[in-house]
Amino acid sequence: MTKSPLVLLALAVAFCQAASETVFKANVVENLNQSSELLSAAVNVEPSIGISVSGGGSRSMICAIGGFRALQNSSIVDEVDFLSSVSGGSWFSSIYMFATKYDADTLLGDEIYPEELTLSFLSSQEPGKIGDTLETKSNEVALKLIAEGTPLNKLWQYSIAEIFLSPFDLNDKDQKYMAANENQVSAITSLNPSLDSNDFLVQNPERPAYFTMGGTLEAPLLYQSDESNIAYFKMSPSYVGNPYGNTNSTATSTAGQVSYAPAWSACDLYEVIQNWINSWSLKQKIKFKAAKEMLKAILSDKEK
Repeated sequence: MTKSPLVLLALAVAFCQAASETVFKANVVENLNQSSELLSAAVNVEPSIGISVSGGGSRSMICAIGGFRALQNSSIVDEVDFLSSVSGGSWFSSIYMFATKYDADTLLGDEIYPEELTLSFLSSQEPGKIGDTLETKSNEVALKLIAEGTPLNKLWQYSIAEIFLSPFDLNDKDQKYMAANENQVSAITSLNPSLDSNDFLVQNPERPAYFTMGGTLEAPLLYQSDESNIAYFKMSPSYVGNPYGNTNSTATSTAGQVSYAPAWSACDLYEVIQNWINSWSLKQKIKFKAAKEMLKAILSDKEK
Protein backbone atom coordinates (compact mmCIF):
# COMPACT_ATOMS: atom_id res chain seq x y z
CA MET A 1 0.00 0.00 0.00
CA THR A 2 2.99 2.37 0.18
CA LYS A 3 3.23 3.02 -3.57
CA SER A 4 -0.43 3.34 -4.53
CA PRO A 5 -1.23 6.08 -1.96
CA LEU A 6 1.78 8.06 -3.14
CA VAL A 7 0.67 7.81 -6.76
CA LEU A 8 -2.90 8.67 -5.81
CA LEU A 9 -1.81 11.59 -3.67
CA ALA A 10 0.43 13.01 -6.40
CA LEU A 11 -2.41 12.82 -8.91
CA ALA A 12 -4.87 14.25 -6.40
CA VAL A 13 -2.67 17.22 -5.53
CA ALA A 14 -2.02 18.03 -9.18
CA PHE A 15 -5.66 17.63 -10.17
CA CYS A 16 -7.01 19.55 -7.18
CA GLN A 17 -4.71 22.47 -7.90
CA ALA A 18 -5.76 22.49 -11.57
CA ALA A 19 -9.44 22.04 -10.76
CA SER A 20 -9.53 24.89 -8.27
CA GLU A 21 -7.62 27.35 -10.46
CA THR A 22 -8.11 26.47 -14.15
CA VAL A 23 -10.99 27.77 -16.25
CA PHE A 24 -11.18 26.60 -19.87
CA LYS A 25 -12.00 29.41 -22.31
CA ALA A 26 -13.11 29.23 -25.95
CA ASN A 27 -13.65 31.87 -28.60
CA VAL A 28 -17.16 32.40 -29.96
CA VAL A 29 -17.01 33.62 -33.56
CA GLU A 30 -19.31 36.48 -34.43
CA ASN A 31 -22.44 35.40 -36.29
CA LEU A 32 -22.21 36.48 -39.92
CA ASN A 33 -26.00 36.47 -40.43
CA GLN A 34 -25.61 34.87 -43.83
CA SER A 35 -28.54 32.99 -45.34
CA SER A 36 -27.69 29.40 -46.16
CA GLU A 37 -28.81 27.41 -49.14
CA LEU A 38 -31.20 25.67 -46.78
CA LEU A 39 -32.95 28.94 -45.90
CA SER A 40 -33.09 30.08 -49.50
CA ALA A 41 -34.67 26.79 -50.46
CA ALA A 42 -37.41 27.26 -47.88
CA VAL A 43 -38.45 30.43 -49.68
CA ASN A 44 -38.30 29.00 -53.19
CA VAL A 45 -40.06 25.65 -52.66
CA GLU A 46 -43.85 25.94 -52.54
CA PRO A 47 -45.88 24.24 -51.31
CA SER A 48 -43.39 22.82 -48.82
CA ILE A 49 -43.80 19.89 -46.46
CA GLY A 50 -41.23 19.31 -43.77
CA ILE A 51 -40.86 16.47 -41.27
CA SER A 52 -38.97 16.64 -37.98
CA VAL A 53 -37.79 13.54 -36.13
CA SER A 54 -37.18 14.09 -32.42
CA GLY A 55 -34.53 12.55 -30.21
CA GLY A 56 -34.98 9.60 -27.89
CA GLY A 57 -32.47 6.95 -28.91
CA SER A 58 -33.89 3.67 -30.17
CA ARG A 59 -37.44 4.74 -29.26
CA SER A 60 -37.20 7.68 -31.62
CA MET A 61 -35.82 5.43 -34.33
CA ILE A 62 -38.69 2.95 -33.95
CA CYS A 63 -41.24 5.77 -34.06
CA ALA A 64 -39.65 7.16 -37.23
CA ILE A 65 -39.66 3.76 -38.93
CA GLY A 66 -43.39 3.39 -38.26
CA GLY A 67 -44.19 6.91 -39.40
CA PHE A 68 -42.21 6.64 -42.61
CA ARG A 69 -43.68 3.23 -43.38
CA ALA A 70 -47.10 4.89 -43.45
CA LEU A 71 -45.80 7.82 -45.52
CA GLN A 72 -44.10 5.46 -47.97
CA ASN A 73 -47.46 3.89 -48.76
CA SER A 74 -49.16 7.22 -49.37
CA SER A 75 -48.76 9.99 -51.92
CA ILE A 76 -47.56 12.37 -49.19
CA VAL A 77 -43.97 11.10 -49.19
CA ASP A 78 -43.41 12.45 -52.70
CA GLU A 79 -44.37 15.94 -51.52
CA VAL A 80 -41.89 16.09 -48.62
CA ASP A 81 -39.12 18.61 -49.30
CA PHE A 82 -37.43 18.89 -45.89
CA LEU A 83 -36.30 16.45 -43.22
CA SER A 84 -34.70 17.50 -39.93
CA SER A 85 -33.66 15.42 -36.94
CA VAL A 86 -31.76 15.35 -33.67
CA SER A 87 -30.06 12.63 -31.62
CA GLY A 88 -31.69 9.20 -32.05
CA GLY A 89 -33.83 10.63 -34.82
CA SER A 90 -30.64 11.18 -36.78
CA TRP A 91 -29.79 7.49 -36.48
CA PHE A 92 -32.86 6.91 -38.63
CA SER A 93 -32.66 9.94 -40.91
CA SER A 94 -28.99 9.48 -41.80
CA ILE A 95 -29.72 5.98 -43.09
CA TYR A 96 -32.95 7.00 -44.81
CA MET A 97 -31.36 10.00 -46.54
CA PHE A 98 -28.06 8.48 -47.66
CA ALA A 99 -28.51 4.72 -48.06
CA THR A 100 -28.65 3.59 -51.68
CA LYS A 101 -27.98 -0.09 -51.07
CA TYR A 102 -31.71 -0.83 -50.62
CA ASP A 103 -34.94 0.73 -51.83
CA ALA A 104 -37.26 2.49 -49.37
CA ASP A 105 -39.62 -0.47 -48.93
CA THR A 106 -36.72 -2.78 -48.02
CA LEU A 107 -35.25 -0.20 -45.64
CA LEU A 108 -38.51 0.44 -43.80
CA GLY A 109 -40.31 -2.92 -43.94
CA ASP A 110 -43.90 -3.66 -44.82
CA GLU A 111 -46.72 -1.41 -43.69
CA ILE A 112 -48.80 -2.94 -40.89
CA TYR A 113 -52.42 -1.93 -40.33
CA PRO A 114 -53.83 -1.37 -36.83
CA GLU A 115 -56.19 -4.36 -37.02
CA GLU A 116 -53.14 -6.60 -37.64
CA LEU A 117 -51.31 -5.55 -34.49
CA THR A 118 -51.17 -8.85 -32.64
CA LEU A 119 -48.08 -10.39 -31.10
CA SER A 120 -48.38 -13.52 -33.23
CA PHE A 121 -48.59 -11.48 -36.44
CA LEU A 122 -45.75 -9.15 -35.47
CA SER A 123 -43.45 -12.06 -34.61
CA SER A 124 -43.78 -13.32 -38.18
CA GLN A 125 -42.86 -9.97 -39.78
CA GLU A 126 -39.44 -8.77 -40.91
CA PRO A 127 -38.56 -5.41 -39.30
CA GLY A 128 -36.94 -3.97 -42.42
CA LYS A 129 -33.24 -3.27 -42.86
CA ILE A 130 -33.26 -0.18 -40.63
CA GLY A 131 -35.21 -2.08 -37.97
CA ASP A 132 -32.66 -4.90 -38.14
CA THR A 133 -30.01 -2.59 -36.70
CA LEU A 134 -31.98 -2.24 -33.45
CA GLU A 135 -31.49 -5.94 -32.75
CA THR A 136 -27.71 -5.55 -32.69
CA LYS A 137 -26.13 -6.22 -29.28
CA SER A 138 -24.31 -2.96 -28.64
CA ASN A 139 -22.18 -4.38 -25.79
CA GLU A 140 -20.72 -6.98 -28.13
CA VAL A 141 -19.95 -4.30 -30.72
CA ALA A 142 -18.23 -2.14 -28.09
CA LEU A 143 -16.13 -5.05 -26.79
CA LYS A 144 -15.03 -5.91 -30.33
CA LEU A 145 -14.00 -2.31 -30.97
CA ILE A 146 -12.05 -2.18 -27.69
CA ALA A 147 -10.25 -5.39 -28.66
CA GLU A 148 -9.33 -3.74 -31.97
CA GLY A 149 -7.72 -0.85 -30.10
CA THR A 150 -10.46 1.79 -30.36
CA PRO A 151 -9.69 4.71 -27.98
CA LEU A 152 -12.26 4.95 -25.19
CA ASN A 153 -13.08 8.55 -26.08
CA LYS A 154 -14.13 7.34 -29.55
CA LEU A 155 -15.96 4.21 -28.41
CA TRP A 156 -19.49 5.65 -28.45
CA GLN A 157 -18.97 7.31 -31.84
CA TYR A 158 -17.53 4.18 -33.44
CA SER A 159 -20.11 1.88 -31.84
CA ILE A 160 -23.03 3.93 -33.18
CA ALA A 161 -21.40 4.08 -36.62
CA GLU A 162 -20.79 0.32 -36.63
CA ILE A 163 -24.35 -0.52 -35.55
CA PHE A 164 -26.32 1.91 -37.69
CA LEU A 165 -24.11 2.92 -40.62
CA SER A 166 -21.97 -0.11 -41.49
CA PRO A 167 -24.88 -2.29 -42.74
CA PHE A 168 -25.56 0.37 -45.38
CA ASP A 169 -21.94 1.03 -46.44
CA LEU A 170 -22.06 4.47 -44.81
CA ASN A 171 -19.47 3.94 -42.06
CA ASP A 172 -16.17 5.32 -43.26
CA LYS A 173 -13.64 6.17 -40.56
CA ASP A 174 -11.87 8.49 -43.00
CA GLN A 175 -14.63 11.02 -42.20
CA LYS A 176 -16.29 11.52 -45.57
CA TYR A 177 -18.16 14.72 -46.34
CA MET A 178 -21.90 15.03 -46.99
CA ALA A 179 -23.19 16.32 -50.32
CA ALA A 180 -26.76 16.99 -51.41
CA ASN A 181 -26.22 15.85 -54.99
CA GLU A 182 -23.57 15.13 -57.62
CA ASN A 183 -23.62 18.74 -58.83
CA GLN A 184 -22.60 19.86 -55.36
CA VAL A 185 -19.75 17.33 -55.35
CA SER A 186 -18.51 18.66 -58.70
CA ALA A 187 -18.66 22.26 -57.48
CA ILE A 188 -16.71 21.47 -54.30
CA THR A 189 -14.05 19.31 -55.98
CA SER A 190 -13.47 21.95 -58.66
CA LEU A 191 -12.51 24.39 -55.90
CA ASN A 192 -10.60 21.78 -53.89
CA PRO A 193 -8.35 19.68 -56.19
CA SER A 194 -7.21 17.55 -53.23
CA LEU A 195 -10.73 16.08 -53.02
CA ASP A 196 -12.52 13.75 -55.40
CA SER A 197 -15.94 12.06 -55.55
CA ASN A 198 -14.76 9.22 -53.29
CA ASP A 199 -14.51 11.70 -50.42
CA PHE A 200 -18.27 12.26 -50.33
CA LEU A 201 -21.47 10.57 -49.25
CA VAL A 202 -24.25 11.82 -51.52
CA GLN A 203 -27.93 11.99 -50.61
CA ASN A 204 -30.23 9.49 -52.22
CA PRO A 205 -31.94 11.47 -55.02
CA GLU A 206 -35.26 9.77 -54.21
CA ARG A 207 -35.37 11.36 -50.74
CA PRO A 208 -36.39 14.88 -49.61
CA ALA A 209 -34.12 17.47 -51.21
CA TYR A 210 -33.13 19.28 -48.01
CA PHE A 211 -31.80 17.61 -44.88
CA THR A 212 -30.44 18.99 -41.63
CA MET A 213 -29.45 17.59 -38.23
CA GLY A 214 -29.31 19.54 -34.98
CA GLY A 215 -26.44 19.32 -32.53
CA THR A 216 -25.01 20.97 -29.43
CA LEU A 217 -21.46 22.06 -28.64
CA GLU A 218 -20.89 21.38 -24.97
CA ALA A 219 -17.95 21.60 -22.58
CA PRO A 220 -14.59 19.85 -23.12
CA LEU A 221 -13.83 16.69 -21.15
CA LEU A 222 -13.64 17.30 -17.37
CA TYR A 223 -15.45 20.66 -17.61
CA GLN A 224 -19.07 21.64 -16.98
CA SER A 225 -21.75 22.64 -19.48
CA ASP A 226 -24.45 25.10 -18.48
CA GLU A 227 -26.79 27.63 -20.10
CA SER A 228 -24.02 30.20 -20.35
CA ASN A 229 -21.71 28.17 -22.60
CA ILE A 230 -23.82 25.70 -24.64
CA ALA A 231 -23.95 26.54 -28.36
CA TYR A 232 -26.49 25.08 -30.78
CA PHE A 233 -25.58 24.32 -34.39
CA LYS A 234 -26.92 22.59 -37.49
CA MET A 235 -25.31 20.07 -39.81
CA SER A 236 -26.42 19.58 -43.39
CA PRO A 237 -24.83 18.91 -46.79
CA SER A 238 -25.25 22.62 -47.55
CA TYR A 239 -24.39 24.25 -44.24
CA VAL A 240 -22.72 23.60 -40.90
CA GLY A 241 -23.25 26.27 -38.26
CA ASN A 242 -26.21 28.31 -37.08
CA PRO A 243 -27.90 30.04 -40.03
CA TYR A 244 -30.85 31.24 -37.97
CA GLY A 245 -28.93 33.58 -35.68
CA ASN A 246 -27.91 32.84 -32.13
CA THR A 247 -30.58 31.30 -29.95
CA ASN A 248 -28.69 31.35 -26.67
CA SER A 249 -28.56 35.00 -25.60
CA THR A 250 -26.15 34.26 -22.76
CA ALA A 251 -23.52 32.27 -24.61
CA THR A 252 -23.49 33.15 -28.28
CA SER A 253 -25.33 36.39 -28.97
CA THR A 254 -22.07 38.32 -29.20
CA ALA A 255 -18.55 37.49 -30.20
CA GLY A 256 -16.09 36.89 -27.40
CA GLN A 257 -15.23 34.08 -25.01
CA VAL A 258 -17.21 31.52 -23.09
CA SER A 259 -15.84 29.85 -19.96
CA TYR A 260 -16.14 26.28 -18.71
CA ALA A 261 -15.71 25.60 -15.01
CA PRO A 262 -14.05 22.32 -13.93
CA ALA A 263 -16.44 19.41 -13.49
CA TRP A 264 -14.58 18.33 -10.33
CA SER A 265 -13.79 20.80 -7.59
CA ALA A 266 -10.93 20.25 -5.17
CA CYS A 267 -13.49 19.65 -2.42
CA ASP A 268 -15.27 16.94 -4.43
CA LEU A 269 -12.07 15.04 -5.07
CA TYR A 270 -10.87 15.46 -1.49
CA GLU A 271 -14.11 13.94 -0.17
CA VAL A 272 -13.78 10.89 -2.44
CA ILE A 273 -10.17 10.32 -1.39
CA GLN A 274 -10.96 10.92 2.29
CA ASN A 275 -13.77 8.34 2.25
CA TRP A 276 -11.38 5.82 0.74
CA ILE A 277 -8.67 6.57 3.31
CA ASN A 278 -11.18 6.19 6.16
CA SER A 279 -11.66 2.58 5.14
CA TRP A 280 -7.97 1.78 5.68
CA SER A 281 -6.42 0.13 8.68
CA LEU A 282 -4.48 2.20 11.22
CA LYS A 283 -1.14 0.95 9.86
CA GLN A 284 -2.09 1.98 6.31
CA LYS A 285 -3.17 5.43 7.52
CA ILE A 286 0.15 5.99 9.30
CA LYS A 287 2.08 5.06 6.15
CA PHE A 288 -0.07 7.33 4.04
CA LYS A 289 0.33 10.27 6.43
CA ALA A 290 4.11 9.93 6.21
CA ALA A 291 3.97 9.78 2.42
CA LYS A 292 1.68 12.81 2.34
CA GLU A 293 4.06 14.91 4.41
CA MET A 294 6.98 13.80 2.24
CA LEU A 295 5.16 14.83 -0.95
CA LYS A 296 4.18 18.18 0.55
CA ALA A 297 7.82 18.84 1.32
CA ILE A 298 8.86 17.94 -2.24
CA LEU A 299 6.22 20.25 -3.73
CA SER A 300 7.23 23.04 -1.39
CA ASP A 301 10.88 22.73 -2.41
CA LYS A 302 9.93 22.87 -6.12
CA GLU A 303 7.94 26.07 -5.61
CA LYS A 304 10.99 27.69 -4.01
